[in-house]
Amino acid sequence: MKRVLIWSLLAALGSVSVAAQAAAPAKASGPASGVCGELPCANTPGGEDPTEAALKKAAAESKKINDSGSDRQRWEEITLYSEATNPAELSMPLIKAAGLQLRLDPKEGQLVVEKNGGQQVYGIASAANDSKSLCPRYKLRVMDGSSEHAVLEKVCVGYDYVWSNKPKYASGLDIYLLDMKTATMVTLWSGSQTEKGAPLPRPKSVPVLRKIANGYQLDWNAVNSADKSKISVHNKYVRGTDAKSGKPELVCSDLRAPKGEEHGGTCGGGAVPMLKNTLSL
Repeated sequence: MKRVLIWSLLAALGSVSVAAQAAAPAKASGPASGVCGELPCANTPGGEDPTEAALKKAAAESKKINDSGSDRQRWEEITLYSEATNPAELSMPLIKAAGLQLRLDPKEGQLVVEKNGGQQVYGIASAANDSKSLCPRYKLRVMDGSSEHAVLEKVCVGYDYVWSNKPKYASGLDIYLLDMKTATMVTLWSGSQTEKGAPLPRPKSVPVLRKIANGYQLDWNAVNSADKSKISVHNKYVRGTDAKSGKPELVCSDLRAPKGEEHGGTCGGGAVPMLKNTLSL
């Protein structure tokens, strides 16, 4: 079951939108989705409003997963939403035993990796007040991870806009590799959709990195669920040192590219800007 943080159990009560849930009052002022016509409710234990009861149950479940669930259970069940306003709903443990935490800062459009006061900060989106943002609303989840890396999925929620006086629509999905040792975040795969109502491009299988000497290897074959096109990525990511700056870097090589073109091909997805690094692993 995929959870929308503390709101997933509300689906049975009427498919309330995320925004509406975030703004929902603690007490209902009238009928709750037709379940209860007055307060206290005669058909629930203690006369509690059904919506409030569902929120409390979901909050307790979320706290239990954060406190005692496995790392993988958190990755599978917790999604971070740029629209959330409660700080507790904008962060999650990445690797709890290592003290690694992920935090979204939608106001600045940043993803923060934290440990013992140190941080790595990446610019994954535009600031919240940017009227020209290509991804004004987004959500982030962890697909895989370790004490040194994370594979992250960011979904740009579909939105309408006007370009050259013509109505347009856009949504998209990006999959990233974040390597904390080199403070590098690179794109593994991207897909976009411009047809409203059409399915979001999404690979049917999760990219799983295999650790190799001083880096990772990705051998990934998948199918794009939107148009059934095939995805084939066979890349190697090796840590090194930039010859000019002397800073750590993550070098991608496309294992199927012709000699001399290894750093193009499926390695051409680009990098997410790293804005700050005070993290010690």
